[in-house]
Amino acid sequence: MKVDHVTPVLNVASVPESIAWFEGLGWERSFTWNDGGMIEGAGDSNQHGQADFGGIRSGSTTLFMCQDGQGQRGAAPAADPPSDDGAAGMWMSWWLDTPADVDAAHQRAVEQGVVVTLPPTDEPWGVRECRIMHPDGHVFRISSGLDRALGAPPARYALGRRTAPEFSLLISDRRRGSSKAYTNIGPATRNAWSSQIAASSRSPSSA
Repeated sequence: MKVDHVTPVLNVASVPESIAWFEGLGWERSFTWNDGGMIEGAGDSNQHGQADFGGIRSGSTTLFMCQDGQGQRGAAPAADPPSDDGAAGMWMSWWLDTPADVDAAHQRAVEQGVVVTLPPTDEPWGVRECRIMHPDGHVFRISSGLDRALGAPPARYALGRRTAPEFSLLISDRRRGSSKAYTNIGPATRNAWSSQIAASSRSPSSA
């Protein structure tokens, strides 16, 4: 079996309201559907009623939405400041071209009144990331590899290509004094990992 691509499906309370939410962030509507079939022009409704299924796109990426079905949903956080701890909806990573794009996406989200649960942050695993939450409790991690700011090719995407087990192996190699070089990671990611390795070597559990 060879999978060509994957399209996540979000359980939402309202397809038209969710499409409008995504449009505020720069996504485009691709289609809408109800009991009468496809709705002309991907409209919110027609003579058969409101859309209860639909799709959006950004570049070559697509998302589907289903009203009250196909998965679980939660609710926007009530805490102040908002937190995504225990969020009951779907978690998803959106990969952007550069860290500057993450900052721009965050600014747009703020301007649209979107709930932000993490402002843009340089993470130790080599990405710049912010997190936003959909009104139905879905959490989106908006990320870019820190190396992209240095013009690195898109193949690495930090932890998107460098998995947690491999990171653990790198720590293990360093503790054994191995000189094994992980040369296919970018400098920003390598530096971030080096800091984490040094910290882990100093921790009480590193023995």
